[in-house]
Amino acid sequence: MKTKRLSDNIEKILNTQIVNEGYSSAIYRAMANCLEYNGWVGAAKLWKKYSSEEMAHYEKIISYMQDRDCMPIIPAIPQPQYKYEGIKNIVELSDKHEIDVSGQWKKIASEAMKESDLMTFELAQWFIGEQTEEEAKMIYWLDRIDMYEKTNKSLGDIDEEMEDMTQNTPPAQI
Repeated sequence: MKTKRLSDNIEKILNTQIVNEGYSSAIYRAMANCLEYNGWVGAAKLWKKYSSEEMAHYEKIISYMQDRDCMPIIPAIPQPQYKYEGIKNIVELSDKHEIDVSGQWKKIASEAMKESDLMTFELAQWFIGEQTEEEAKMIYWLDRIDMYEKTNKSLGDIDEEMEDMTQNTPPAQI
């Protein structure tokens, strides 16, 4: 007989977060598609990488729930926006999205602590650490775009820099 090791509340919250992480992956893939369509090949590669990272987060939650003897629910993912105004708009929206996801994980950590569910709290702490890195990446790109605009440098150069980041250390770890 199976003994579920998460409360109904935590199970529901984590199933909701599976949707959120899947949606994050879909958003970044849609952004990558738009970037590539508009000639931002390097940036598209980076946003595809970000999409894959979000799917790994999705899988991590599913594995955690299975390890806790709960049944994860594989959700339908809402269709994301697919047209964007350009690279700056995509970075700004990505930054806002990462801030939202950070808030989701903070709420999960808070709920886990209320229930003295230290294992889920530890999972949430891991994701909060990830979110610190995700937000730092977006701050880095926003700062780079701002610098390029202020110095009248071609934003095309940032495309090459973004492609380099698909193979190198992310900005948050520099």
